[in-house]
Amino acid sequence: MEKEALNNYKSGYNCGQSILRTYAKELDLSEEVLMKISSGLGVGMFLGETCGAVTASIIAIGIKKGGKNLEEKEKNKRSI
Repeated sequence: MEKEALNNYKSGYNCGQSILRTYAKELDLSEEVLMKISSGLGVGMFLGETCGAVTASIIAIGIKKGGKNLEEKEKNKRSI
């Protein structure tokens, strides 16, 4: 998957898009939705701060492991 993410980046996707596009099938979400979600994550959210790849990875973990409501606090803690 690392190579796929790198190829996405080399093709012109921003860092966040490169990560989420790679995991679209595993996260059971459409590539289109994930591209929209991660569109603002390029160049450290265009501020040069935290890389979009890091932010997108946290989003992916949350989608995969996070809780679905406030009562699932333990799951939410594990997603960060």
